[in-house]
Amino acid sequence: YENDRLLALATEFQRKGSSMASSSTRPGRSTDSWGSGPVTSLPAMNGVIARDLAPIFCPAPSSEPLDLFEVLNSTCPMPTHKFMQAFSGDASASHGPPPEPKAAVEGLGRSIRTGLAGTNRSTSGGVLSAYAVIRGATTPDVATLRADVMDKLGGPVPWRSVEHLDLRQHAAPLRSAPKSARAAAFVNWKRTGQVIQSVNDIAQQKFQNRVFLHWYEQCGFGEAEFEHAFESLNRVVADFASA
Repeated sequence: YENDRLLALATEFQRKGSSMASSSTRPGRSTDSWGSGPVTSLPAMNGVIARDLAPIFCPAPSSEPLDLFEVLNSTCPMPTHKFMQAFSGDASASHGPPPEPKAAVEGLGRSIRTGLAGTNRSTSGGVLSAYAVIRGATTPDVATLRADVMDKLGGPVPWRSVEHLDLRQHAAPLRSAPKSARAAAFVNWKRTGQVIQSVNDIAQQKFQNRVFLHWYEQCGFGEAEFEHAFESLNRVVADFASA
């Protein structure tokens, strides 16, 4: 999970669950030990991760077990580049008719926009492949549903088509959300190269300033090993850029 995205979603997740919070604490956030301001809690971050992954790990009843290795390889066909981002969104039926898949997909879109807010990174036309699961609602119009999901992800790279989205749906909701339809997706896209480039740039700057370098040197990870790691990441970034 990318830090900025996880923090943004966890803050929103915590805000929605803040109805039981004390009136002395700002809704949706806790206060750090120094009292200097609001912070997002670790349980909220874990809640976001569990919420995103649950439909992927439980796409259907136990009669159709999930092969995670198969999902990983279908979403990331490149043999050495196994990078994915996970998103999920839902639609509640607490006070109305049963939710429809389209409503869950709209929730997925909101989750993506929230997660990428402030990153200044476009996802338009960058999807290499994706795997999506909708639990709690189904539709016979799979083609339209597939197009809606791909649209929320930003659309495929020019040489791809929407057929490279593996989409599954099942009427049974998740036990953790019995009155909701939830859409979740693993996505492998060109934006991954931008994320890796950002991490690599920060790491190289710290390396040049010898930040914590002595700890690595004590373990036998010296300058040559760092240079090799940076070169490897640069190759990965180049591969995503040319994909």
